[in-house]
Amino acid sequence: MSNTIEVKQWNSYFKDFSERNLKRQVSLEIFDELGAQKEVKKLPLAGISVELECLNAPRLEIMFGGLSADESEHLTHTIANVTKIMSRADKHDVEDAVEFISEDGTKTLLCLEKKSEKTPEKKSKFRVAEFPSWLF
Repeated sequence: MSNTIEVKQWNSYFKDFSERNLKRQVSLEIFDELGAQKEVKKLPLAGISVELECLNAPRLEIMFGGLSADESEHLTHTIANVTKIMSRADKHDVEDAVEFISEDGTKTLLCLEKKSEKTPEKKSKFRVAEFPSWLF
């Protein structure tokens, strides 16, 4: 299911989006007259900021990686003159992609990896009492 996000909601939407998806693994693809280009393959999302009144506004900055001193890989991707933003969610209403469309027709697709569900701890099928006594 996709949903168009109105310009007046961009700041609050991406503030909440950034908090919900902080450190979630993402990829970024750009579709323009040159074809499809993958800019980010798999980096943790650090956040998205929106600037509505600046040069080339509206402008968004998507920040990746660099969330700790140990992470040396980081990147900021800027999208200028954004005209439309659409969010896509899976059947469980969890966001899995956001598409940004610029004035010149360029489309930028931010894909979010599925959130990992914690797997329950596997318990041993053996109890201590089941091991032969000579082992202890």
